[in-house]
Amino acid sequence: MKRYYQDRFMTDVKGSKPTFVVDAWYPGSFAFEDRSYSPESFPSFWSFLGDHYDLVLDTSSADIEGMRVWKYRSIARDGTNRSFSGSSVLDQDLVDVASVHQAQKG
Repeated sequence: MKRYYQDRFMTDVKGSKPTFVVDAWYPGSFAFEDRSYSPESFPSFWSFLGDHYDLVLDTSSADIEGMRVWKYRSIARDGTNRSFSGSSVLDQDLVDVASVHQAQKG
């Protein structure tokens, strides 16, 4: 049964190619603390992330695992071009979040 849902998920993700993927499974997050459910535990999804996405935000530190955000590449390794109409606001929000996090760590 697990394989069935993983296959459905991968079909949906490959078809929709979301602009951002957020991994909120980390210690200290609200209700999602077990990292065993993160993308690394799902090999085909982890591979898909590596092939088509860039890690743009990681709030982890040496002591603690944090939230991670990946953004779809505008030019994927397979040569596919993807435009991001309207994503500039999201991009700026990620920069703002990363800046605040860096200031808190510093």
